[in-house]
Amino acid sequence: MEEPSIKQCCVAFYGSDFARMLLGDSFHPGGTRLTERLGELLALSPESHVLDVASGRGISAFHLAESFGCKVTGVDLSEENVRLATAEASQRGLAGQISFQHGDAERLPFGDEVFDAIICECAFCTFPSKPVAAGEFYRVLKPGGQLGLSDLTRSEAEIPGLEGLLSRIACIGMRCRRNGILRL
Repeated sequence: MEEPSIKQCCVAFYGSDFARMLLGDSFHPGGTRLTERLGELLALSPESHVLDVASGRGISAFHLAESFGCKVTGVDLSEENVRLATAEASQRGLAGQISFQHGDAERLPFGDEVFDAIICECAFCTFPSKPVAAGEFYRVLKPGGQLGLSDLTRSEAEIPGLEGLLSRIACIGMRCRRNGILRL
């Protein structure tokens, strides 16, 4: 499967109402409790400008802005998620503090050294070229900036509760690589 096909599959799945029904609002294990912990570890403050990569419908961005008072920019490959998150930011009265835009983690639509911190929750495993995405993270972080990354990985052993095909696709199934080989 070519990279654009993998990306489009992820966009279609994670932008769907079915994904929301299956995964809940936050789309990542640990929910906003994990987001809160990342914010604490990154020592976010009202002076911080945070990039939320693969921001989905904005749940983590809203939580960070409301909990730490920081400015948050979300970027997501799904135009529908960006539209929904932008509408929610306006509805919550956070449009001046939070913004969302369409973009690819492997080609971030921002200048160099813009952000104090980046969070990326349970999405890095979905990026076809992780070294390119990591290079983009480095490029857009200010000197001394920090990355808060949470993700799932697996070995050959099954993870209890994630044995089924649907669970594997929804979280980690087709994204796990070992020795450069895509494992299903």
